[in-house]
Amino acid sequence: MEESLDVDDLFGDPNSLDLGLTASQPAKGLAQRLDEMRLWGCCKKIAWSKLGCIAYISQDGLQVMVRHLVCKPADGKWTLGDEHPQSQIAQLHVGQQLAHLCWNEMGNDLAVLDVSGRISVFSISTTLNNIAVNRQPMLDQPEDGAQVVGMMWMNANRAVRPLCLDPGRLFFAKLNERWNYSPFRRKPIGPFHPANKAALIAITRVGVVRLLYQNPDNRWTEISAELKTTNHSDRVLTHAALLPSPNGVIVATHSLSEKISLYRMQITWNPAQWDQAQQRQASGALNFPVPTIRTNHYKTEIPGRMFSSNKDQGDDLENLTTTQSSLYQLTGLELVSGNSDNTGIAPSAPWILAIYSSPLHGAVHNPQNQEPPSSVMVRWQLESSALNLHPVFEELIAKKTNGQHKTKLELRRLEDIYFAKYVVSIDYVEFGNVLAITHDDSSVSLFDPKTMSTLSEAHDVNTVTSMAQAGFRFPLDAPGLNVCFSPNGSLAVNLDAESQAQLRFAEYPFESGNDSHDNARNVFINEVYRALPINCNFSIEQDKSMQHPYIPRCLSMQAALGFQNYFTPRSLPSSVSWSILHLRHASLLFAFFFQYSKAPKESESPDRDFLRMVQGNTKWALDFTQYILDDLFALAKEFESVIDDQEAFSQKGSKSQINIIVASHSSPSDSTSYPFSGDGRTYSRELCALIDKAPVRFPLYEKFLSGLELAVKQAYQGAGFGDNERRTPEKDLLVNSRIPAVLIPVVNTLFKQTIPAIQSEIDQMTIYFIDYSWLGVCNDRRTEYYRRSRQVDVLKKIRLRGFSVNNNSTVNNNNNNNNSKDENQVIEPYMTSQLLSNEVTPGSLSRRRCIIRNCLCGGMWTFETGPPVATSRLDG
Repeated sequence: MEESLDVDDLFGDPNSLDLGLTASQPAKGLAQRLDEMRLWGCCKKIAWSKLGCIAYISQDGLQVMVRHLVCKPADGKWTLGDEHPQSQIAQLHVGQQLAHLCWNEMGNDLAVLDVSGRISVFSISTTLNNIAVNRQPMLDQPEDGAQVVGMMWMNANRAVRPLCLDPGRLFFAKLNERWNYSPFRRKPIGPFHPANKAALIAITRVGVVRLLYQNPDNRWTEISAELKTTNHSDRVLTHAALLPSPNGVIVATHSLSEKISLYRMQITWNPAQWDQAQQRQASGALNFPVPTIRTNHYKTEIPGRMFSSNKDQGDDLENLTTTQSSLYQLTGLELVSGNSDNTGIAPSAPWILAIYSSPLHGAVHNPQNQEPPSSVMVRWQLESSALNLHPVFEELIAKKTNGQHKTKLELRRLEDIYFAKYVVSIDYVEFGNVLAITHDDSSVSLFDPKTMSTLSEAHDVNTVTSMAQAGFRFPLDAPGLNVCFSPNGSLAVNLDAESQAQLRFAEYPFESGNDSHDNARNVFINEVYRALPINCNFSIEQDKSMQHPYIPRCLSMQAALGFQNYFTPRSLPSSVSWSILHLRHASLLFAFFFQYSKAPKESESPDRDFLRMVQGNTKWALDFTQYILDDLFALAKEFESVIDDQEAFSQKGSKSQINIIVASHSSPSDSTSYPFSGDGRTYSRELCALIDKAPVRFPLYEKFLSGLELAVKQAYQGAGFGDNERRTPEKDLLVNSRIPAVLIPVVNTLFKQTIPAIQSEIDQMTIYFIDYSWLGVCNDRRTEYYRRSRQVDVLKKIRLRGFSVNNNSTVNNNNNNNNSKDENQVIEPYMTSQLLSNEVTPGSLSRRRCIIRNCLCGGMWTFETGPPVATSRLDG
């Protein structure tokens, strides 16, 4: 009976008569998903890269789709971008059904395997939504039993930076209403490739260990070994899990005979350390590292059909009937790491975690009218214990081993955990700090993997170990049986039975009476800058603003949080951070151009795209500084009435304006920032002409910046502020766009001395009539018209010919074939990290990638073949 029977209509009884004939319908595709999980240890259909690329297998199972997050111009909300089919994958796998995919730890390499066991590897080389072939599956020969039941990427030998810290091992503790952060660098766990190249381990159905690794010449090779078993019937495997540990790779397997076996795998390389220069110098030949594999069998466990009781579940589920328990089959096998030994916390042993599920339609009637659990989580903890021998043998062993006692590995069975819903996915989020169990109704159960306690409620509001522990939850809003989580666990993508992807957001239950969202956003930005930590006083370490990897990401986040939609001006803090991102981008571009112009390679011709980018950014920088000066002249007149009234001046000066904020930052003034002088080369003539026509000469800029820098220095000295004390007002100026009291004298000096000193040397009428609307920082009607009518390349600062934006905030292609040069260049007022196909010439893409590896917002590129859209990515 597919539908419930209305007994009231049948008998005409007005009273409800519940005969138990109504049953909830299972999710579409659940039976197929359970079969996949039962038969294949590797059946993950969707995965999220740490770089922001979301990859999943198409509905026909023949190719891979990639997507990324985009910011919608209409309302500023984040959503999934368009699907980008990677058609070359279907060709490489010659029509075989794809079974599993996973990203490496860095998030730049994707492994794809099909049902025959062939493995291909793809890399994100340039753009976020276009992956390139790294390893071809034709290297693998199809054989019986070659299907992969477990796979693991080997870690790269590099420490994880502070932004990627394991939040569970640094505690955000509140003391005196102020959060304190204790960051550290999380050390990776081996084994490592000596040349730090890509490598992965795969275990086949017949118990063969495959180590696929990349040589320093980028060619892939492979070695294999066998897992030793005590019984021939245990050699056919259904699942395998791998976990790196300080003493080697731990391997857990499940066989057709329903036995769980434990192994330890040792991988050694010859040479153990490899350096290309040292190799050539030592032997004259370049010998690549060669690995060897050794496996040791430790333990075999027979879980049986009976499950142990969980105290929280009560005694009524303690013993299922033999008939009922015999229906449960393994649908998931994982190894969960214990605490690392570099955190100050006592390390705990790893866990073996097995999920057993009953068939969808195979439940047996329970005489006690009690529904058996749909899935059961069975757990074992790995423990080392001393090997107890007869005293005579112990004395003999002690002499040979210098007193070192032998240990043995034991498996301690823990209490089982019952689920009333089917478990369809097991994922580690927030850098392994949270274990996410996803069910067939798309609900997510969150556990602490160290203790397996449920993170349903925040136990200590003054100590935060994860977003889940702080109270963030995923609502039941998107069906799907395959799921992937963002690296920080705040987002998820569900894949339904038709392979349609749905973006999900973790939500926090705000209570009435709390602070407004704007205030909460302000607190959040302040905490991010403080937690990383970022010293906003860039005059002390001038190169940090250019080299620090997280400064552009913090500025990008601040700019994004102040973006409402395409046509609404940004908030003041958002406009300030957005302007600084553009200035930083231009500075990096100029620095490379100056270095290139001093010592170019004679064999290389100038890159036209790069020169256009330099020219566009030069015009933007000139116009932006002229806009700053023009607005400051207007503000100087506005402040004339209160210039001698200290209280009124302080009150008026604290009301921030973008030009005062940007000008008041203690940024260093350096004449090398503007060394545009013709060096006689042809490609610099247009730049020199552009600079020569500017109404404000560079010596005046230097005079203005030097005076402003001196005023900032004197203000801090007068207040007794040292380098450490300057950080607080500098961050307040940047994050809150509020003039701190210590810098009010700077505004006074600016209007009384600095501006009057240069005012007579500038043609104010000329800079007043310049059209600044293309900068995107003004709030006048002309700027709004540009927002609605034009669009530009945010990196080149050059108008995109043939594109316009209509009132519905969509981008249209007008098929304009006019190739004439357009002097009107506009910049779109939102983040975009796109490369247009009609703007890129062969060869220029790789050179530009070397110049600027990311968009000015810190996100990776995306490659659009059609009309451009606003695309960007926040790290996380």
